[in-house]
Parts: sequence; structure tokens; C-alpha cells
Amino acid sequence: RSHNRELIHRFLSIAGESLHHFRYFNQRPLSVLDHHLATYVITEGTEVIGYGHLDQEADIIWLGIAIADEYQGYGLGKLMMQHLMSSARLLQVQEIRLAVDLDNEKALPLYYQLGFTDWKQTDKVAFLNLRL
Repeated sequence: RSHNRELIHRFLSIAGESLHHFRYFNQRPLSVLDHHLATYVITEGTEVIGYGHLDQEADIIWLGIAIADEYQGYGLGKLMMQHLMSSARLLQVQEIRLAVDLDNEKALPLYYQLGFTDWKQTDKVAFLNLRL
């Protein structure tokens, strides 16, 4: 588990502006990883360039991903999403949700393309869900 924390710490240190839209760790310690249903990273050599998780909060399964700035635009976000969705199905999860900033023009089309639909919305954030 400490290895997982080190990997995520390394990712957070190089992720760049993508963390503007991915604030999951702003209010949570890295120890939250110990309770995830699934946590994945994408590596390039020894560099951690992508992160994704399925996190259970009460009866809701939340999905979150982030790809380091310089690696965006290569399909890695879609790859991570598909992997997390497959993992959720294997875990027999019925529904997953995510929160996305409305100004995140790269992520929103991807989520809709993968079948997510609107659950609720604020003036800045869309909450999407996917029935599996």
C-alpha cells in the first residue's frame, strides 16, 4: 500500500494543469487509496502519467481519472475509463458516477461518448452516471 501511495505522489507531482480539474486529493490524504475498490496507474518507463480509481462513498461508486498534461490527446483517458468500467462490471457494480467541471472541454465529450448521462448539475459541475 505504501508503494501505491508513492506512485500516486509521483503522479501528482508531474500532472501539471490537469489537476485543476482533478481535485480528488485536495481534501483527502493518500491513505484513501487503501479503501478504493480499484486504483490504476498508467506508466511511461518509470514515469506515472495517468491515474484512475473506483471509490465507494456510502452506496455510490465514484470514478475518477487524471492524465498528466503532456500525455493528453493520445487516448489514455479513454483507455483508463474503459479499464475502470470493465473493473466495475467484474466487481458487479450496478452504477458508477463521476463529477466533472463544465469547463473541462476534453473530458465531457469522452464521458458522454462512453455512455454517461446527466444525473444532476450545479453552475460549475456536472454529475454524471452510467448504469452497467
